[in-house]
Amino acid sequence: MSEDNSSLDQVLDKGFLLLKGKLMQAAGNQLRAAIELDPKLARSKITLQLAVFYKEGAVEAALNLGRFLIKLEPSNYQLHNLMGNCARRLKLRDLANQHYQAALQLKPDYDRAWLNWGANLAMVEVYDLEVQAFIDTHVPEKKWHLPGYQESPNLISELAAELSQAGVAEPGYAEISQAIQNKIKNDWKNYGPEQVQQVLQRDHYNLGLYALQNRDFSKASETFGRLVAQKANLPKLSELNILASLVNDPQPEQLAPYEKLAAENPYDRELILNLGVTCLKIKKNPQAQHYLCLAANLLARSEGLISLPSIIAQAEEYAPTQQLDRAVALYQEVILAEPRVEVWARLGELYLAQGDPEQGIDAYLQMKKVDPSSAFVEEQLNQVRDLYLKQAEELIEAKHFSDALVANQKATQLNYGMETLRQEARIQSLLSHPEEVERLQEKIARLKQKLEEDERERVRQAMYIKGKILFKEKNYMAAAKVLEDTLSMKKDKEIFMFLAGIYKSLKQQRALNNLLFKWKAMPDPRQEEEGEDFEDEETKVDPEVQFAEIASRPEFY
Repeated sequence: MSEDNSSLDQVLDKGFLLLKGKLMQAAGNQLRAAIELDPKLARSKITLQLAVFYKEGAVEAALNLGRFLIKLEPSNYQLHNLMGNCARRLKLRDLANQHYQAALQLKPDYDRAWLNWGANLAMVEVYDLEVQAFIDTHVPEKKWHLPGYQESPNLISELAAELSQAGVAEPGYAEISQAIQNKIKNDWKNYGPEQVQQVLQRDHYNLGLYALQNRDFSKASETFGRLVAQKANLPKLSELNILASLVNDPQPEQLAPYEKLAAENPYDRELILNLGVTCLKIKKNPQAQHYLCLAANLLARSEGLISLPSIIAQAEEYAPTQQLDRAVALYQEVILAEPRVEVWARLGELYLAQGDPEQGIDAYLQMKKVDPSSAFVEEQLNQVRDLYLKQAEELIEAKHFSDALVANQKATQLNYGMETLRQEARIQSLLSHPEEVERLQEKIARLKQKLEEDERERVRQAMYIKGKILFKEKNYMAAAKVLEDTLSMKKDKEIFMFLAGIYKSLKQQRALNNLLFKWKAMPDPRQEEEGEDFEDEETKVDPEVQFAEIASRPEFY
């Protein structure tokens, strides 16, 4: 090695060391000094060291070295691509995009930059040719995944068979499309008036699907657009309309609605895959790689399965074979796409089977958030709560009081109620915690009072409904009797005015006077809560004003 080369290596080694230590200014000075000593050799050694940094995983040092080198080689598209990879590994996604775009400006057909840009947009951590391998593994066929035909999944083969029997040799698109249009003209005649529109929309939908599958994009776009305008309720209609419009007229503004739909449904595998394939067909390269990467990532997580029913079916196959981890993973994917009550319930069940009560309880509580008033949800929560109550009871008998308390708290999480509170008070008593027992007894008393009040209010509302029914049946005195009893349960201005109106119409002046006296004497339910000085404008009645208001009302009959 010559003395000059030895000196160059020393300068570069010092610069590389400073670079790894993030002493950027000092490192830059050393690298510039090396370039002055031997520009060609220094650039070659810097390029080699950049590759070493990247391979070793020192991506920040590699990126900073790339920043120095790109000033010397601004047209190096491969360097831009490598710097984009470094930025991506550092989660600097905007900077990565800038470098991939710079590479493509220099060489528009540079596949690696297209692939990396798409993977960066999809936030999938694969690089260079690995991106294409990743897509090809999980999306081996770059084709649309469209809904099935309505009425009959085998509609096209059935129509082709009919045409063959009628003497049409090898019926093609034109003949089958015409056969669907003939169905549109005739099918509706076999249905009642209330079904006509549904049948017509169904047959037009099939026509649009067949046109789309056979690249008659103009016909597909026209057909789906008309169905959308009619607000037809058909599978994936909105997406099919956007897709057909885009491939029929691939203008930049046509892509935005599709991307918006994908952003609103980020776990819809069919939608994301179809968008990627569509972008591929209309030669929107970065978007194609972006959405195909997203689709590949989603499909990798769902074992290659696309539709939610197929994912659920596979999860159910795993569950009885004790492959619970795989079953749970698949159900988690379903939940991301469509958080249905029954899916949360099944996921909760699987978590409990795995011995993960925290996740199981959380799944059941998530189920309640989806549909708080569902009887199914209530039944599921109570079933699991009862399991924990039983477990707590068994632990009490075994004198494992602390563990019993934990089990009871899990039951309380699922469905707070009198039973869980009483059992908790019992356990705290066994644990000799008198203060906790007293606190719980107070809660039990408050809950008991609330339950009684709720039941009283339920009865009151039922009586009010009964009174209104009797009134509609013109059984006025019976209605008045029920409404008097209802009013006695709680001061309620609506019932009072209703009852007063009945007495006025029946010319029952004495009953009306008694009603006003009764109203004046009744305490407002909020008065007990606010104190004796509480007065509310809504229930405070001046008898003379009240008489005037009632007198001004029209007769009921």
